[in-house]
Amino acid sequence: MQTVQHKWWMVSVLAIAVAVVFIEQTAVSVALPQMQAQLHASEVMMQWMMNAYLLSVCVFLLLGGKLGDVLGQRRSLFLGIIVFTAGSLSCALSIHIYQLLFSRVLQGFGGGLIMPATAAIITKKIANEERGRAMGIYVSVATMFGASGPLIGGVLTQFFGWRGVFWINLPIGIAALILGFRYVPRIAPQGQWRDIDWYGFIVAAISITAIIIFIMEAVDLKWTSEIELNLLFLSILTIALFILIQRRQQNPILDLHIFFYRGFTPSNILMIVMRSMMMLIIFWSMYFQSVLGYSPLMTGVLLLPWVIPGLFMPPLSGYMRDNYGPRLPIIIGLIFVIVASAWVAYFAYLDSYAWLFPAMLAYGVGHALVMPNTVTTAMSSVQDTERGMAGGITAFTRQFGGVLGLAIFGAVIANVMEMHLGHTRTQDLVFDAVTKHAYTVAFSVAMIFAAVIAIAALFAAIRLPRKI
Repeated sequence: MQTVQHKWWMVSVLAIAVAVVFIEQTAVSVALPQMQAQLHASEVMMQWMMNAYLLSVCVFLLLGGKLGDVLGQRRSLFLGIIVFTAGSLSCALSIHIYQLLFSRVLQGFGGGLIMPATAAIITKKIANEERGRAMGIYVSVATMFGASGPLIGGVLTQFFGWRGVFWINLPIGIAALILGFRYVPRIAPQGQWRDIDWYGFIVAAISITAIIIFIMEAVDLKWTSEIELNLLFLSILTIALFILIQRRQQNPILDLHIFFYRGFTPSNILMIVMRSMMMLIIFWSMYFQSVLGYSPLMTGVLLLPWVIPGLFMPPLSGYMRDNYGPRLPIIIGLIFVIVASAWVAYFAYLDSYAWLFPAMLAYGVGHALVMPNTVTTAMSSVQDTERGMAGGITAFTRQFGGVLGLAIFGAVIANVMEMHLGHTRTQDLVFDAVTKHAYTVAFSVAMIFAAVIAIAALFAAIRLPRKI
């Protein structure tokens, strides 16, 4: 039987385990310029280095929950930590960009096991009257570390080089395993291997991967090339096949009927949009270091106005939702994002952080108003018995938004830079005056594109119910 102290140690261990997964999504962004120079990688390969991890987490999230049922969540958690730590070690030792890409996929596989296992353990092992407090600690710690990712990445890159961003995961992973063996209780498996929808998982993985490759490789392969058209056809075909499989599967990996609940689908669309916007932080990091000339550490500090509102705004966001419904704070948040995107698009040419600071703060406020309310609205839209499934879908949706956002904004920036520099110059590692101007133009165009997407998202926000 768990003691009170034992129980909260368990929650702390689970929070730290999932926090490392979130840190890797933002901390590495600050290390990209140094990583690119030392590994002699192109702009597109650097985007793949980020998206290999996000794509892997996204795909394996579909499988992670079911594997937890089959193996038991404790075993699934430990397997995820071991794989994630091994992937981090391989990243730190990488001497070539392709080795780093493979290692990032390995990290993502581990993350895809860790995320559903930690949430399930808290749900199963914490009593209902204490579950809200436990989930609050769990989410707050993960959010705090995720928000601190750029600063953590900046410190590690500044003093230990880009490999330090990955070395730090080794002691954390080992500590999580040791403490996990001590404080995380055993959970008996509750499923069988035949219950896993392997066909659905494989088809979904192919579809998601084909879509992302289609977007990210468009610069090198050209949109109308035979390979690109085949990728587009493959993605459409596999989406249709996936829907067919899910309709006929007794234990589907994604139960499609849940999307017919009012509020659930618009909320998930908004999650995809806002999570894709969060990936702009990667291109901000490149802009601050390669164009404005800031160090990795200073870049991490300068990015804090974007992420800090997420730590302090949730109470106000929750108050607005409780009193006025989810639609109002979400629309206000989107307006903040639209104005901030247009502001950056205009003032990026001044090469001055002072002019960008208000927009960064506005971005942070906008995200803090939209994201918590979309998640809460999605979870509140379904029946009590379906909230476990809804939680898995929203977790997948957020990850997919990150993958899609990085691919789309990366493609926009790569296309604009190619137009200004020519194909061969996009591989150039030297940011001279011409290259800096080209990147600034590309960055500005990406921000305009972000504003357009946020305007379109307003239509999804209008579809939300006033009250839930």
